[in-house]
Amino acid sequence: MSATAPRRAVTAAYGAVIGLSAFAALLFDLAAHRAVSAHTGGFVPYDFDLFWRNARAFSQPAPDITPDLAKLYYPPPFLLLTTPFSWLPEPLAYIAWDGLGLLALAAAARRVGWSWRAILAGLACQPVFFCITLGQSGLFVSALLVLALGAPRANPALAGVAAGLCLIKPQFGLLLPGWFFARRCWRAVVAAVLAMAVASILLTLGWGAGIWHNLGAHAMPGARGLLQANWPSGFQTISVTPFVFLRSLRVGLSGALLAQAGIALAAMAALFYLPARADNRPALVAACLVPLATPYAMIYDLPFLALSLAALWLDLGEVRGLAALALLDAGTSLYPVLSKLGVSLGAPLLVPVLWLVWPKSRPEAR
Repeated sequence: MSATAPRRAVTAAYGAVIGLSAFAALLFDLAAHRAVSAHTGGFVPYDFDLFWRNARAFSQPAPDITPDLAKLYYPPPFLLLTTPFSWLPEPLAYIAWDGLGLLALAAAARRVGWSWRAILAGLACQPVFFCITLGQSGLFVSALLVLALGAPRANPALAGVAAGLCLIKPQFGLLLPGWFFARRCWRAVVAAVLAMAVASILLTLGWGAGIWHNLGAHAMPGARGLLQANWPSGFQTISVTPFVFLRSLRVGLSGALLAQAGIALAAMAALFYLPARADNRPALVAACLVPLATPYAMIYDLPFLALSLAALWLDLGEVRGLAALALLDAGTSLYPVLSKLGVSLGAPLLVPVLWLVWPKSRPEAR
């Protein structure tokens, strides 16, 4: 038997896990799509329907924010993304949303140098399928994170702009300032600040200063209510954060928040430990830290992580990337079953993924 035979067998086993996970995910997501699209009476799922109707409502001179529309727990800059789609008929807007989200993520991955085979392998996973079937925003946010993490040295302006535009879901930008500081990418920091300022000005000019009232009146209280709710409530069963994991263990609100803050600080510190390398290896590791640092992240927010693991495997040739991708695919595909166990298993899933991709050698001298 050749020396490569065991490696091929391991690769085939991991590949089988990924393939079976994708099949199981598609079956569940199609069923979930039928359930959530029943609310709209067509094939448009409820999640995207809420985005579309909210954007159309705020396009009116005197927006009527119904209790249903008030469930959109996104900050006002999210309108910069959703409003152009509200100009289309809703079924066409849903198709365009998914199609452009996939194109944006693939283009971002190509821009930072990832191969097409890595991109396709990363796209064939539950986080991406879930985004498509439910019309969620994870594809667009993932495109921004791929650029912010992968392009600070090669194109600091682009990385900074992408980081600034994470205003649409700011909880995913928590580690980006530390990432830029750790890489000494000062131009990216400046670009991020400018991007946030320009986005805020455009939002205010387009919708008026009163648009920011929605942040305090609807988005923040709604998001806070989801976080403070007892397990299992709302979308907690598909959450991947340490905060929700601790809440599922019946840890008190204050204790879970304090622990989450400590984990976020540890993740920030870890960014400075990552070695300085010419390739994208540090960025791929940093991608594993992002969902652990925020208290508010769901399975459908993880396409950027799936593509990062695929790139680690196929572009950098590390089989640990394949093992981590198989673990992520299997865990996210089985979450309908795992969530019935009574404990949130999102964060426990991400910890071994991080362990698999963490550099096993000491950091290089700076």
